[in-house]
Amino acid sequence: MNLYDPLYTDRSTVAVPGGQVAAPRQYESAVRESAAKSAMAPPPPGSPRSQSQAAARDGGGFGGGGVVGGVASEEQLRDLPLVGNNVLGFQQAHRTQIEDFFEYKFPFPVRLASRQSALLPFLQKTLNIERLSIYNPRTDRGNPQLGARLEDNTDTPFEPGPVTFFEDGRYTGEAVLDYMARGEKRLVSYGVDHDIQISNRQQSQPETTTRLTIDRGIAVLYMERVQTAIYEIRNKGTAAKTLIVEHPRQTGGKLKGDEPWETTDSFYRFRVSLTTGKMTELPVSEVLNRQTNVTLSNLTRAQLVMFRGKETPDAVRQKLGQIVDTQERIAAQQADVSTTQSQIDVVFRDQDRLRQNIMALRDTREEQDLRSRYLNQLTSQEDQVAASRAHIDAVNKDLIAAKSRLSDLISNLSWQ
Repeated sequence: MNLYDPLYTDRSTVAVPGGQVAAPRQYESAVRESAAKSAMAPPPPGSPRSQSQAAARDGGGFGGGGVVGGVASEEQLRDLPLVGNNVLGFQQAHRTQIEDFFEYKFPFPVRLASRQSALLPFLQKTLNIERLSIYNPRTDRGNPQLGARLEDNTDTPFEPGPVTFFEDGRYTGEAVLDYMARGEKRLVSYGVDHDIQISNRQQSQPETTTRLTIDRGIAVLYMERVQTAIYEIRNKGTAAKTLIVEHPRQTGGKLKGDEPWETTDSFYRFRVSLTTGKMTELPVSEVLNRQTNVTLSNLTRAQLVMFRGKETPDAVRQKLGQIVDTQERIAAQQADVSTTQSQIDVVFRDQDRLRQNIMALRDTREEQDLRSRYLNQLTSQEDQVAASRAHIDAVNKDLIAAKSRLSDLISNLSWQ
């Protein structure tokens, strides 16, 4: 190696972390609210309401630049009057309801060039907007969505479309709004809240039997299992925040514990107030119920383990044991009959062979001795067949009695 040759060191390439822009989401409308929630709760200390409310009142925020659905062109803005201190305003359109539709008449002229379109403002009112963060474990990984809760407190329904949010006069993000009826409240999201870190883990308790019913030979075991999702939430920001956790509803599950803030078709929504720099834990427990049907006529000894809980009285457990004992005795007797019949079938096949051999013999002395031997074997086998048939008859009598006793045990056993 030449000591004067330069040495080169490989330099690793590290990708710069950068997330994708959060796509707007549409959230389900609540079908049930908490009984304790009579009105929209105020934000926690240090968490002012979103500036979008003031922006909507002054002509900005909802729809962007005071124009519902987006931003108007420069020519369109020049046609609108100014209200207040350089804040864009306009004369509100006259609304007329025609059956299920609304007609708007604008009090200013609208000029459109060929192949051009325009966004026309038709509403200038203050909307109730609460700034929130929204977390859904199915779609969010680690960080919730920046969002808001809109309330249509106007007398005008909102058609589906985009919503542009501004904060302190600066663009914040965009959301997609589904149809909102008058008086309806709806969640929207427009970004990712990196100030809040969330992790969740699952805990599950062993399944237990809560109830037993027995009727008409069918035992029904009602099983219950408690599954808990624990959300560990940390607010790394400098301001207190309000978080909405959308916990997925499980089919057949029933919530155990605190009542949710809102309930939709697919989610329970829990409202959590977060303090700056502290960890908050939200446990959500659900009781999952199922039932198992057991036919007593097919009950096995292994299944008796299912009836060892306190929900099964000792007298019922004893009767179930007698049913299993009787079934095992019946199974053993049926196996005995089957085995004996198989032995008889083997003897019959051997007798056919002996008869064929006898018919093939002639009248020589040696063959006469062999014929005599075959006849003795046939006689012995007939005695064996007769004894086997007598044994089958005796076992069948016991079998009938055992089946009758089993039927009585099953029909007389009832528990509610």
